[in-house]
Amino acid sequence: MNNIPKEQMLTIIAMDKFDVLCAVPVKEMKANSITELDLSGKSLGTEGALVLASYMEDNGAMSVLDVSNNEIGAEGAKALGQAM
Repeated sequence: MNNIPKEQMLTIIAMDKFDVLCAVPVKEMKANSITELDLSGKSLGTEGALVLASYMEDNGAMSVLDVSNNEIGAEGAKALGQAM
């Protein structure tokens, strides 16, 4: 985990210059080409959950997501829940 404050992480996400960010395959998610995503045990933390949530909102193709064993915390879980 990076322990990057939420505001700074949202700024990094908004830069939209990454193919992969916090283990999240951003490029594929933007292309809406992922139907199943296994990120179990990838040390996502809250930061990764925020990244994932921001790209899930526009991704209608994904039907299976595994984020187990990632210590995403309450804030990350809330973001993912809202994105679903």
